Amino acid sequence: MKKIIFLTIITILSISCSNTETKNNEQLATVEQYSSTVYICTGAYATKYHRSSYCSGLNNCKGDVVAISINEIGNRSACQKCY
Repeated sequence: MKKIIFLTIITILSISCSNTETKNNEQLATVEQYSSTVYICTGAYATKYHRSSYCSGLNNCKGDVVAISINEIGNRSACQKCY
């Protein structure tokens, strides 16, 4: 009887752990998807890229705020406020 209870508990724990691992992998994929997008100001003097379109570093943007891939930032540097 003790063996059956022990095996049942082990089975339940292993199923629970595998479900948690699947959820963590899904969350990681979502984070990677969003972290590859950055925001820039298209104004003539803009030199930074931002993690969020709501960053206060974009408040004085004289152009448009647009989302781009992190691979397209060119010679811009990361904003010190949001990175």
